[in-house]
Amino acid sequence: MCQADCNGCSFSWSSGQTTIVNTDVLNLMALSVNEAGQYTCMASRTGATTREKTLSIKVIHGPSSGSLDPTDTHYTVEIGETLATVTCSASCWPCSYMWTGPGPFSSSEQTISLQGATKASDGRWTRKHNFQHNLNYYKTKRGFIVPAG
Repeated sequence: MCQADCNGCSFSWSSGQTTIVNTDVLNLMALSVNEAGQYTCMASRTGATTREKTLSIKVIHGPSSGSLDPTDTHYTVEIGETLATVTCSASCWPCSYMWTGPGPFSSSEQTISLQGATKASDGRWTRKHNFQHNLNYYKTKRGFIVPAG
């Protein structure tokens, strides 16, 4: 509900340049992801200053898609070298991330970078962002190959 300290005020709610309703009450039900954003209440009266208040609406939603950056599907790293940073992204709010790898490796960061690859780095790696995607690392004689998936 939008309120103002004035007699005879008229009220409206808008989002962007679009007026949603010309009352002091904004009813938002069963919101979709597209309805997240800024909503502004405007109180006005002829001959008086118009007052506005803006609220921000965030819609909690699970991931509808996920991706890796860079999008390369295979990485080859020699033992002792570093794997460039790989970033997991998802279309969700709020998002949480989890990387797991061979041995005890795990990280809740959105990005990973393998420093000083060893034979123990060979194996299966998994990223999760509210749902699971697998990355399989295939062994080579001197390093490993990572298909991003």
